[in-house]
Amino acid sequence: MKTRYSLPALILSLSITQAWAGMGSTTPADTDAAKKQIELIRKEQGAPEIKATPILEALIRNDMATVNKMLEAGGDPNETNAAGLSLLMIAAHKGETGLVDRLIKMGASISARDSAERTVLMFASIGGHDNLVKHLVKLGADINAADDEENTPLHFATENGNLEVVRTLIDAGADIDPRNADKKTPLMLAARGGYEDVALALIKAGANVNAKTPDGNTVLMDAATGGSLKTVQALISKGANVNARNVKPGFVALHMAIHNNHDDIANALLDAGADPKAKTDGNTTALIAAAASERTHIVKRLIEMGADINARGNHGRTALMTAAKHGSHDAVKLLLKHGAHVNDTNTTGWSALAYAIGNNHVDVARTLVKAGANLETREQSQGGTPLMVAIFRGNKDALDYLLTLDIDIDARGFKNITPLMEAAKSGRDKFMEALLNKGADVNLQDDARMAAIHYAAMINKPDPVAVLLKHGAKVDMRNQLGATPLILAAWWGDPETVDLLIKAGADINIIDNSGQTALDFAIKRARGPGMVERLKKAGAKTASELVSGQ
Repeated sequence: MKTRYSLPALILSLSITQAWAGMGSTTPADTDAAKKQIELIRKEQGAPEIKATPILEALIRNDMATVNKMLEAGGDPNETNAAGLSLLMIAAHKGETGLVDRLIKMGASISARDSAERTVLMFASIGGHDNLVKHLVKLGADINAADDEENTPLHFATENGNLEVVRTLIDAGADIDPRNADKKTPLMLAARGGYEDVALALIKAGANVNAKTPDGNTVLMDAATGGSLKTVQALISKGANVNARNVKPGFVALHMAIHNNHDDIANALLDAGADPKAKTDGNTTALIAAAASERTHIVKRLIEMGADINARGNHGRTALMTAAKHGSHDAVKLLLKHGAHVNDTNTTGWSALAYAIGNNHVDVARTLVKAGANLETREQSQGGTPLMVAIFRGNKDALDYLLTLDIDIDARGFKNITPLMEAAKSGRDKFMEALLNKGADVNLQDDARMAAIHYAAMINKPDPVAVLLKHGAKVDMRNQLGATPLILAAWWGDPETVDLLIKAGADINIIDNSGQTALDFAIKRARGPGMVERLKKAGAKTASELVSGQ
């Protein structure tokens, strides 16, 4: 059900009433504060301004003396605002039975509707005023009237968890399974909202336990989402279909229970015959969903009931990959114990180990490696091994763990980039230091003849270059465009890096393939006079100056 509290009519019945609630007095300061709150609510909800009349405003702020005085002075008992909200509706919502009676005796209509077609009985049902609801029913209020979204008083009472009102409406003969514009029955609303007592009352009264919306969502799915075990059990006992699927994404109640962490409900559904192998449209199984958290009792039960432990869900991900991604260590161990394939990869080449490393779950990674995880499996976005994954995800703990293993420290990814180059590209100097201390080759070049020092020179901080120079990086190495680290540093504009390279003996006047020197690039880049001046001070010249012998 679409709650209509944001509509103009209810801004003056609910939001304004809430604004006045708890004010404790009606001083001018209180009045001003409440009006400001009301205006804030209105603007947040995007509703047009609808002003209350004096008598409506008096009722909203519980100033009954003023209300009575105005009525005695000839006030209209059917007075409404521009949204059709009447005195009787506000009084019904607030549970003012005495005022309701007085207004009705003065000629107020209990059949009146506001701009959203809500009746007085609906407002009383929303407010949860059971005695008033009974009174209105005796006076002839239509218990099956529907608003402009086809919500009946029973929908409103259910949506707000008002058990006694629900019982009163049922006893009065209200239709038990009316559908609103969303094709939801009151039982669906109660189940979804977790209103257990309300749901049980509706079931006892004969509500359809297999009702479903056009998109296939059932009462049982709503209950599995809402979290009431007793509601689920009652639905099952009345014959609810535990394996019904919705249209999209093809969920069954079991999926919803697991996704919402309602393990007691998942167990009840399995006890009642729910299919442990059921897949969504994206091929996600209950086991894959359960593996995302440390709910090993559900994982174990699903396995024992025959769930396919290596089934592939969305993007080819298995339960083991899911558990590894989320750091569900106990689930990982349980899945491995029951035969999960440790080296399966998803559609983009990620293995369970890559997921563990990529999310810095070192304990999980350690367990996977002990189980035989391949340290050289490559993901497809960059062609990287788990070592590369640790670097581009910035996971130092995972990197340190991998460096304790027998791995290819210079394993190349796409375009022959090494882990050291990847660390240099992102300026991760501590990662670089760790790799170099384990023997990474500092001067390897990729397909563009870029070495780690070229990438480091493009970072606006000197530390990465300093680390590489300390470990023997060649200071004048050229890439495929003939650019040296100094040329790149001059172009990208970090003065400390330029100073560092010059101090390390960089040839300041090398000309690249485009016929330009570091000074040419510094002038063209216009990084400010500081860069140009420091290069000139060190003896840098432009290419034209070098050619002319200046």
